[in-house]
Amino acid sequence: MELIKNVYMIKCLVLMITFGIDMVMIYVLYKKIVYDTYDKIFIYMIFVCHVVFAVAVIGDIQRILDSMHICIFMTPLFAMFLRNYYLKFMVIMLMLIIQMLWIINSNTCILKELPTSFEDEKYDRHTMNILDIYTLWITILMIHSLYNYE
Repeated sequence: MELIKNVYMIKCLVLMITFGIDMVMIYVLYKKIVYDTYDKIFIYMIFVCHVVFAVAVIGDIQRILDSMHICIFMTPLFAMFLRNYYLKFMVIMLMLIIQMLWIINSNTCILKELPTSFEDEKYDRHTMNILDIYTLWITILMIHSLYNYE
């Protein structure tokens, strides 16, 4: 049972999540609790991705949305090397939200109602299982790194 079908609602939801992440990053920058250059570069790269993502969502630009799918799965890998507690926590929350939305939406991406090349017919269940396992493991590793935070 897919609960989220209205394209306008989907756009609002993903843009609100994106805006919330941006608020956390602005807080981290404003409070000057960024420890090193890597953390700053990560924040600015995410800001750039978010601007591009917002334009793609609002304008229904398929090629950019496809690229953003790749970026969202690469972000946790880069986040493993962050030193800032808040940034790591933010990435963990994003991963958990994505997984919850995936489950709520009948094991499909919430963005599937938007124009992307990632149609369910193009990807077999094996590919999706690999993404499920990757997402689960990266979330566990991020939680472990947060638990062992210095």
